[in-house]
Amino acid sequence: MKHLYLILTLLVLGWPAVLRAQTILMLAGTATSTSTGCAGTVYDAGGTINGYGASQNSTLTLRPTAATGRVSLNFTLFQTEKDYDFLEIYDGISTSTPLLARLSGLEGLNQTYTATNVLGALTLRFTSDASVERAGFAATLSCVPVPASTYTGNVGVGTTQPLEKLQVAGTIYSSQGGVRFPDGSLQNTAALTQQLSLQGSTLSLTDGGSVVLPGDNLGNHTATQNLRLNGRWLSNDGGNEGLRVSNNGNVGIGTASPQTRLHVNGSVRQDTYSSNLVSIPAGAIGTFDWTHNLGYQPTLMIVVDQTGGGGGEYVSHSYEHLSNNITRFYVRNARSSASSFRLHWIRVN
Repeated sequence: MKHLYLILTLLVLGWPAVLRAQTILMLAGTATSTSTGCAGTVYDAGGTINGYGASQNSTLTLRPTAATGRVSLNFTLFQTEKDYDFLEIYDGISTSTPLLARLSGLEGLNQTYTATNVLGALTLRFTSDASVERAGFAATLSCVPVPASTYTGNVGVGTTQPLEKLQVAGTIYSSQGGVRFPDGSLQNTAALTQQLSLQGSTLSLTDGGSVVLPGDNLGNHTATQNLRLNGRWLSNDGGNEGLRVSNNGNVGIGTASPQTRLHVNGSVRQDTYSSNLVSIPAGAIGTFDWTHNLGYQPTLMIVVDQTGGGGGEYVSHSYEHLSNNITRFYVRNARSSASSFRLHWIRVN
């Protein structure tokens, strides 16, 4: 389609006129560019022949050659995937300026858009999705003069066509007094003397205002990469204690140089389980069940406590799992008289 459009243009305008015109292409991919001129043809990234391509997000700012002109675009070709690929036209030098149009499908065909801002510039932003591309667009670039009424009441120094209440084509020098702004403030220097400081959650500017930053809750964040401690402690108060992880993955608690996968410098407390007082006659074997409802069969470490009686040193013990929730203990008294004792145990997995 663009190829046919180019041939028709050559036939209608003739080769010399076309060759003199400026060809302006938006850059492919994610890019920003600027062009200054008042004649030529503006194309999408596909140029005069190809379509614009998938996943485009390109911005082009068009500026007039002279300050007295305003950029104007007349779209002689416009075809994009409707509701998926868009051309946005802004009245100014960036996408932060007012939006004149957001075009898709065939909406831009034979339409003209002219800058109204004092700089006379237009900014184009073209976006496309990941599939289905159409022919794209072509627009004739020209510049129109600023209406004479624009200058009414304006004062120009060094220019005959001032665009503001006072426009100076040159350097302004103030030997004393400075410049007073609409808010009443007087500025007599452009030097930056202010400093930005952060105290706690308050961000402030010297000779200026301050703002209280919202508190941060790390629990609301999801990590997108590994957490690097860089030889630092993970502690509650920021001191040199708590948890330390070495480069080989060893974890230290209370030590900065863990020598094993888990190295604890200090006491370790494990939740302990205890039986009631058990009394067994001489040479007898006894049993009792522990209902833990853990849902699995834990490995246990057991000790005998003689508190409340005696003869615990003659008692042997073992256990078996009746299910994932119940464990049975066996105790045997090898003493020639009765033994009274308690069992204590911990889970080691």
